[in-house]
Amino acid sequence: MSRVADTSTNAAIDFALNRAKGRMEDLQLKGAGIKKIIRPSDDPPGNIELMKLRSQGTNNGQFMKNANMALIFTELTEESLSELSEVLMKAKEIAVAQASSLYNSEVRRSVAEEVEQLGKQIWGIANRHVGNRYLFAGYKNEVRPFTKDGTYHGDDGTIFLEVVKDFYVPINIPGNEVFFQNEVLTDTEYDPLESSEVKKEVPGGQQAQAPQNKMSGDGEVEIRAEQPTRDHENIFGLIRLLGTALRTDDNKTIQDILERLDRTTDRIITLRTKIGSNVSTIRSTMDTLDSNNVSIASRKSSIEDADVAELFTDMTKQDYILKAVYRTGAKSLNQNLLDFLR
Repeated sequence: MSRVADTSTNAAIDFALNRAKGRMEDLQLKGAGIKKIIRPSDDPPGNIELMKLRSQGTNNGQFMKNANMALIFTELTEESLSELSEVLMKAKEIAVAQASSLYNSEVRRSVAEEVEQLGKQIWGIANRHVGNRYLFAGYKNEVRPFTKDGTYHGDDGTIFLEVVKDFYVPINIPGNEVFFQNEVLTDTEYDPLESSEVKKEVPGGQQAQAPQNKMSGDGEVEIRAEQPTRDHENIFGLIRLLGTALRTDDNKTIQDILERLDRTTDRIITLRTKIGSNVSTIRSTMDTLDSNNVSIASRKSSIEDADVAELFTDMTKQDYILKAVYRTGAKSLNQNLLDFLR
């Protein structure tokens, strides 16, 4: 009976010792990371919610990256449109000044050189880029969109980025929408956009509708002679026309350009308003994401972070328990040894 009792006592002491050591180890692990959830079994419902919060936080991180990229593109686009407006207003100032008869042909030829510089400035704006991505190239943003003569090699694609779940914002404006007019003037002021579904290439690269045109055998569009089109129906051509009029001392053409400059400037201002609205939306979305991230971090902390005071109080108590088990085991072992010697 003594051996059975001794074995039972030793087993009980071993069990108590292992349990005390296990709890102490668990508390030490939690103390090392100041976490109260080390493994899923510590809090299954809390662990499920924690996984959802981590997934949401990861998604928000990607949305924030998208929003940052969108903000870079839209802010630079807005800045470019602002510079373009200033260039057009400068061109109008020159046209207004030179439209009067106060200046002679020599003065106008010298001013034409300044207009040429404005054209180069517009070309630089049209080919502005972020890294290797051009702002005004549509989907073809890895290729320079405009040549020096104003030919457009981009497309009319608008790029969207997801900045919140299922919410997309446009980050660019195609170059043909910015630098080309949405009309092709003819000698009879005919508006071809209302009468046909056949597209034709406008000088400078703009796509417009050509009335009553037909396709040739090789697939190219034939333009009928009775519908002649004017050149200079884009910003590049408009500036070139102003420079040519100044060089040739063409006072009437300079006067005619004023109204077209006003229309173009108004259109650029409208585009600035549009892109400015996108910038405001992106910034508001980023603020919302920041606020959401703070809420997620707060909730995660309440689930998994341990109370430091409570944790170290438990560690102190468990340390006393472990020492008590060690003393009990040592006393029992010594007593069994004395009984054996007797």
